[in-house]
Amino acid sequence: LLTHPVSDRPRGKVLYWFAAGALCGELALIKPNIGGLAFGGVLAGIVWSQASRESRIARWLEFLFTAMILTGPWLLYSSVLAAPISWLAPTVATVSLFLVRNQCRNHGSHKPVANSKVLFTCLDLGAGCVMAMATTVVFVLWQGVSVDGLRQGLLSQHADLIKQFYHAALLPAVAWVMCAMMMFACISEKIPSIHRWTQTHSGKWLDLVTTIAVIGSLIAIASDAGSQLVHGLAPHGAAGLLAGPGSLLVWRFLQVSENESSVSRANLSAFAGVVVLAPLAAFPTPGTQIAVGTLGVLILLLCTFLIRCRHIVFHRNSGSYRLQRYALTVVAAISFAALIPLANRWSEREPLGLNGAKRLRLSSEETQRYRALIRSIQENGAESIAFSWHTRNSFLGWAGLPPLSTQSPTFWPYLLSHSKQERVLGDALRFRRIVVVDEDYEPVIQPPPSHLQRWLIEQSVPIVDSKPFKLRLLVHPNAGTHGF
Repeated sequence: LLTHPVSDRPRGKVLYWFAAGALCGELALIKPNIGGLAFGGVLAGIVWSQASRESRIARWLEFLFTAMILTGPWLLYSSVLAAPISWLAPTVATVSLFLVRNQCRNHGSHKPVANSKVLFTCLDLGAGCVMAMATTVVFVLWQGVSVDGLRQGLLSQHADLIKQFYHAALLPAVAWVMCAMMMFACISEKIPSIHRWTQTHSGKWLDLVTTIAVIGSLIAIASDAGSQLVHGLAPHGAAGLLAGPGSLLVWRFLQVSENESSVSRANLSAFAGVVVLAPLAAFPTPGTQIAVGTLGVLILLLCTFLIRCRHIVFHRNSGSYRLQRYALTVVAAISFAALIPLANRWSEREPLGLNGAKRLRLSSEETQRYRALIRSIQENGAESIAFSWHTRNSFLGWAGLPPLSTQSPTFWPYLLSHSKQERVLGDALRFRRIVVVDEDYEPVIQPPPSHLQRWLIEQSVPIVDSKPFKLRLLVHPNAGTHGF
C-alpha cells in the first residue's frame, strides 16, 4: 500500500492516506504496539520527506515531532529497561529512525510542500486510523464480545505478558558497534575533512556490509526454514541479524533509490519508517514475532543490494568498481543458490488440508496427527474446546468451534486471575460437551495453582492419546450452579 504510486494522483491522495491510516488502526486491534509503531513510522515519513522548514516555528515543530518519534521506542520499553540488554533494541530503532530522518531531510531531492498540506495529510491519516478502529470495535461488540473481554484481549493480556514472559531480543553484539559508527558518520558531516573522506569511501563499505547482511540473512532463513519450531519464543531465521544490523541499513535504500523509482519520496520514506520500527512489534515476547517484523527489513535490503548490483555491473567504465562488480555477481549467484533447499523441504512436506490451513505444509507425521485429533474432536460431538495449558486457536479454527470464553489468552494459567477463571468457568457451563486438549508440558516456571485447570482434568475422561496431546471428553448435562 505504501509503495503504490496512486498517492501521486491528486484525486487519490485523500483516499490513499485514509486507507493507510485505516490499516494502522486495524493493526492496532491485532496488537497495540504493532499499530502504534506503524502509524508513527508512516507519520514520520510524511513529515520528514515533505514538511517545509523555512520558518522558525516550522523548524521548532519539526524538532519537537522528531524528538517525540525518537523517544517512542524508549517509552515502549520503559517498564523493562532494568532488565539485561533491554536497552539495545530501542537504541537500534532510535538510531535507525534518525538515519532515515537524516537521509530525508539533509540529502536527496527533497522538495518541501506547504505545511498546511502536510497537516491535512496527517489529519487524513489519523482520521482513517480512528474510523477503522471505531468501526471494528462497534462491530465486535455487536457480535457479542464484552467490553471486559475486549479490554482483556487488547490491553490487560499484554500487560500480563510483560510481567510473566518478557525477555530481551537477542541481537548481535555488532549492532551497537554499528550504531556508534552510523552516528559518528552523521556527526562527521559537520567536520569538512572527515566528511570528504566518508563521501569518497563510505559507498564501497556500505555496499560490502549490505552484501554481507543480505547473504547472511538468506542463508540463515534457508537453513532454518525446514527445522522444527519448538517454541514460539525461540529465535527464528535471520531475525537477530535483520533486527540489528539490518535495520541500521534501511536508510541506504532511500539513498540508492533516489533516481530508481517513480514512487514518491513520501511513500518510500513512510515505508522505511514503518520498516525500522516493525521489529519492536515483537515486544514483549520476541521470537517468531520478530522474524515476521523483520520481513520488511529483508525486502529493503534486497532492493538495495539489487539496485547496487545493477549499477556496478552495468557501469563498465568505472574501473574502481571492477573487483566489486565481479564479487557482487558471484555473491548474487550464491544467494539464490541458498534458496534451493527451501524447494526441497517444501516438496518433502504434505498439505495439512484442514479448515483455514489447507496449504500449510507439515511433515507426514504431524499432518496425520493433527488430522486424527480434529477428526476425534468432531466425532465426539464437541461443542467447544478447552486447553489444559496453552490455548491453541488453530485447533478452534480447524474444528470450526467457538472458544469457551472471550477471555482466552495463550498461557492462560499464568495470565488469568482467580476471578477471571471463575468467569471462564461460568461461560464453559453453556456447553454440554467439551473436548479438553491436555498437552504434555513441563513449565520452566510453575504458575499459580489453577482451580479451572484442575476442574477441566477432574471432570473429563480420556478418549485419545496422541503424544504430545491427550484428548479428554467433559460432559456437563446440567448447566447451573457451580463453584471451585
